[in-house]
Amino acid sequence: MQLYRRNGTCQRRSRWSVAIYWVCAVLVLAMVLMPQVVASLLADRLPSGLFSYSAPAGQPPLAEIDARSIDALKAEFNRAKDEYRVIALFSPT
Repeated sequence: MQLYRRNGTCQRRSRWSVAIYWVCAVLVLAMVLMPQVVASLLADRLPSGLFSYSAPAGQPPLAEIDARSIDALKAEFNRAKDEYRVIALFSPT
């Protein structure tokens, strides 16, 4: 807040410094109050190949998984009852 302090400053503030200060303040406040909204806005604007996920060889992309694939996954999961199994749930948001 030295931008608005009058005592102890010897430089004049310019319109640019005030504008940059308030733009940054709004951005920080938006990121603190609405992190999911800011993240989704940034995710939509990033190049598609930058953080894209590609399925391992032999595995279909997630968009192509259907009910038969889920049934096969359940059967494989149940066959491995003597081993450690981990279930991870991920949300796209």
